[in-house]
Amino acid sequence: CELGRHMKIIKEPREIIRSIQGIKLIEIRGNQLESNCCGGGGLYQVLHMDRALKIASLRLKDIPQGVKTLVSACPSCKMTLETAVRSEGLDIEVLDIVDLLMRAKKV
Repeated sequence: CELGRHMKIIKEPREIIRSIQGIKLIEIRGNQLESNCCGGGGLYQVLHMDRALKIASLRLKDIPQGVKTLVSACPSCKMTLETAVRSEGLDIEVLDIVDLLMRAKKV
């Protein structure tokens, strides 16, 4: 959110993900500048968790079938989507892009 919507940094995180050996980037529907909100923007989930989870559940429907890991560069999105994934009982790991890089570097 912050990178894409506010700073217009779109390509760079994707290039980083593509550079990791063994990782295949699969875009979620509604991405880049056309990205839909996950419900966690501006820490909305802190004030309105029930509504944020409803919005996040809608966003989870945009994930292509078979995806096992969802990567975000926004801490608020990560937290909201992680909560929604648990709430929905989905088998999807939600990672911050930094955690993905650390895992790839075996840090």
